[in-house]
Amino acid sequence: MSIGEGWALGSVAYRNRNPGSLRSSPKAVGKDPNGYAVFASFVDGYDALLDDLRAKFTGHTESGLGPGSSSFALTRPRPITITLTSTPPSSPIG
Repeated sequence: MSIGEGWALGSVAYRNRNPGSLRSSPKAVGKDPNGYAVFASFVDGYDALLDDLRAKFTGHTESGLGPGSSSFALTRPRPITITLTSTPPSSPIG
């Protein structure tokens, strides 16, 4: 998912430590000039992404997006395994 959201070395998502390109999260420490959430660490950004997905899968979002949403049909939940192979820098690049 993070690659689909633009996660690549040097990208905005990478610099913001925001693998889901989230616009908001209670775990964010700020926003960039384009309105994307900025996190203190990659772990915080990844945790926020998991929270966002859980909320969407259970229908607990402010937008009302949930299991019955038409866009949800494109990303039906299924078991996944995620392995982190490297750690991004703890501070923004640039």
